[in-house]
Amino acid sequence: MSRPSHWKLTPDAIRHIIPRTWMDELKEHPLTAGLYPTSFGYYPHATEHSMVRNAHDDWLLLYCVEGRATLEADEKTYSIKKGDLVILPFGLNHRYWADDDDPWSVYWLHFEGNRANDFLQNLKRPDESPVWHLGLQAYLIESFQSLFEIREKSYRMDAYIYESSLLRQMLSFLGQIQVSPESNVNTHLNLDDVHAYMQQEIMKTLDLDELASHFNMSRFYFAKVYQKLSGTSPISYFISRKIKHACFLLDTTTKSIGEIADELDYSDAYYFSRLFKRKMGYSPKHYRLLNHRL
Repeated sequence: MSRPSHWKLTPDAIRHIIPRTWMDELKEHPLTAGLYPTSFGYYPHATEHSMVRNAHDDWLLLYCVEGRATLEADEKTYSIKKGDLVILPFGLNHRYWADDDDPWSVYWLHFEGNRANDFLQNLKRPDESPVWHLGLQAYLIESFQSLFEIREKSYRMDAYIYESSLLRQMLSFLGQIQVSPESNVNTHLNLDDVHAYMQQEIMKTLDLDELASHFNMSRFYFAKVYQKLSGTSPISYFISRKIKHACFLLDTTTKSIGEIADELDYSDAYYFSRLFKRKMGYSPKHYRLLNHRL
């Protein structure tokens, strides 16, 4: 397994490395042997982040969601920007580093398995470049966030099987996307970009002013364009995403309703419960009880 960088973690950063003893189990288990993660994480605004690998012995996926970086691989130099996906296969020696003035925010995932190359061969990239301008994809960001939630259950085989399944889904998702290098360039409002940003900020409270400002639009114009493209208001959609994530936490953790409300940046658990019931038709407590009966 190639080691992750030793970049000094900031409070919002995540680095999770699966212990070697468990990786030996994953390599042999029938449900994970084909494809399994070995480490993953998220480095926001990763100033001075850099890595050199002269012996790359696994597969690596890097997903830039903000900022810029530079990659050197196969005797070529690539500029990495927001929305770029980098896939570095086994054996490809490489070097990458964050831009000094606009350092990237990057999701990353190392993986192995006897079917890893098969999944990569299934990708419909426009050329053989390791850099793919995918644009911001809410599904990928949501999948990484699910991995981060599951890591709290690590040191259990069922959690590692779930992580491996998520990795399969992520690569399968990439396999059905067909893009050209410039297909995601849009001078108007791109809903994928908006939804990816919402997903990235799912643990925070966003208002219309913040959303509009992030996409360099006026409050009124952003709301009007979003409504026209999606058929709903941006805040209504964002709340629905937060409630969906609350359902995930209720389904997969033993966290209290108050803890989940706080995690989603709702300081008032009673307000969160009323909001949840309005969207789902059940209170969070009833939803959890109902789900456990199924």
